[in-house]
Amino acid sequence: MQALVMLLATGATYYLGLLAAAAAAINPGRPNTPGSLPAHRRQKRDWIWNQMHIDEERNDSLPHYVGKIKSSVDPKKTEYQLRGESAGKVFRVDKNTGDVYALERLDREKISEYHLTALVVDKDSKKNLESPSSFTIKVHDVNDNWPVFTHRVFNASVPEMSGIGMCLVCPSPSPLTHP
Repeated sequence: MQALVMLLATGATYYLGLLAAAAAAINPGRPNTPGSLPAHRRQKRDWIWNQMHIDEERNDSLPHYVGKIKSSVDPKKTEYQLRGESAGKVFRVDKNTGDVYALERLDREKISEYHLTALVVDKDSKKNLESPSSFTIKVHDVNDNWPVFTHRVFNASVPEMSGIGMCLVCPSPSPLTHP
């Protein structure tokens, strides 16, 4: 939920910035006229990365590439770090590139998502260059278990004049196949 809020806030900030830029182009508060200096605006730095997903039970060799975290801070000065219960155990980040890797095969039936915090720090001083950013890695189900239902046989009656598409019996899978 927090990642969604962050994604929505980032999108809203982006569109508000476009709106402000369009308004400034139509009616600039300080036009660039001969003899005056151009108006400069500071560009806010922020995190640049997407939500991450990985398929469960991948059979290729480890580690598995999951995604990338990136900051707009000068890459020569930055180092990426992960924090959280699964950081360093289940996931690691390449400190220079921001590439995130899974260190083991993941099983969605055991854990369906992992919550981590990304940090971008100065390579020398190790001080934060950006505010820490929480994100979630979601594990996609690959249907590796047969469905298990609550009953072996389901009985149903069809009422006369039933509408097309009416649900007569709605079996649902057990939590093992769909957490």
